Amino acid sequence: MRTRRFGLAVSALVVALTMTGCVAPGMLRQGTTIPIGKMQTYGYGGHLGADWLDANERKICAPGCGYWALRNFSPQGYVEGGGVPVQPSGVRMSRIEFYPDRIYKHWGSYDAWNTAIPVGGIHLWNPDGRAMNHLRLPHSSNGAVHYTAFVTVNGQTPANNRMRVHVFQVVPKDTTVGAFNISSNRGNRWTAGWIWPGTYELFFFDDATGKSIYVRADLRPNAPLRLDLAKPCFGFATCRPA
Repeated sequence: MRTRRFGLAVSALVVALTMTGCVAPGMLRQGTTIPIGKMQTYGYGGHLGADWLDANERKICAPGCGYWALRNFSPQGYVEGGGVPVQPSGVRMSRIEFYPDRIYKHWGSYDAWNTAIPVGGIHLWNPDGRAMNHLRLPHSSNGAVHYTAFVTVNGQTPANNRMRVHVFQVVPKDTTVGAFNISSNRGNRWTAGWIWPGTYELFFFDDATGKSIYVRADLRPNAPLRLDLAKPCFGFATCRPA
């Protein structure tokens, strides 16, 4: 699992089936499970993790304040245990991230630069424990593109991996699926990997200076962003610290 070094302001069927641990809409009770049906993963396995949020949309920390419910999904699209268990009490919202892996069960083996891996990650919000079916990873067959853009430092090429980027597609908090990826620069280029064109929350980290910013911007293949790490907001008109 990749380590997230930013603070993200992350704000779960119809009948309660106590024996199976499923929950009715509007309920995210401790000890229940959010069901996940077979996914379309295009032959790639991966892993997922959940953030649980309280009534004020504050993150309920797992030990170490990482992800809850860490588990694999298979290349055939099945999630271990059939879904995501709600482990803490007081949950009012969930946000779940799905990471593809180049090598099944080797977390972190994905490389967003490698176009031979034709899928990207996804994230979604689940407000009431509803079942999540027909999830699919970004792929060229469903409109995804391999997005790359530009980065410099006062016109000079930065060192490889100096800048990291985390991208989250803006989606409603109703289990609508959005693209998601984590990557870094290679020379004067950076990538968001396989994503669907749209509006994104972007977190940029300059590991040479320790500066980081958050912006919301459109990512579209015909209009690549151009960043300059020497500028106050890396070239954006406005930003805030990540």
